[in-house]
Amino acid sequence: FGVPEIKACELSILTSLNWHINPVVPSGIVVDYLVSYLPQVLQGSIADNRSSSLAESDAECIKFHVYDCAKYLAELSVSVPALCLVYRPSIVSYASILVAFDTLRTPPASISSRQRLEFEEVAGQVSAGYYDRREEDIEGASKILRTICPTLIELFPTPTLSSRCASNSNEALLLSPTTAATSL
Repeated sequence: FGVPEIKACELSILTSLNWHINPVVPSGIVVDYLVSYLPQVLQGSIADNRSSSLAESDAECIKFHVYDCAKYLAELSVSVPALCLVYRPSIVSYASILVAFDTLRTPPASISSRQRLEFEEVAGQVSAGYYDRREEDIEGASKILRTICPTLIELFPTPTLSSRCASNSNEALLLSPTTAATSL
């Protein structure tokens, strides 16, 4: 198929749908995709093994916490024109993950600056350098996210890594509004 045939087919589909389609939003697959690399960084599989790496179950707890925070911020961003009309959804979702990292300040459920840098490097590699070239946009989106939700750390307190969380079970114990509501 050539470009003209593909364009004609797309136009036919859109016309059939009366142009009623959902836009790409930051809370979509990009957040899921980017957060999937976090456990590798936390467990130290990206770099050499080090004492600051976490057990697999603890890394999963932190991943779910970052996911909840980032998803919340990404969904909130849709109602803020300064974000959704200025920045691409991929930039907003990546910035929401970086801002979510800020809620992880209390050891052992914290992300070291080295782990954060490793995550940023992995995201840069996976995106073929896209995020590296858009640092100014990422910082701008992060600043707006912090402004619209200054109490994120209160909404999503640092997860408690309990014995249940540290066991080999697949269940993660997170103390955040989203996961707490769904686990009741």
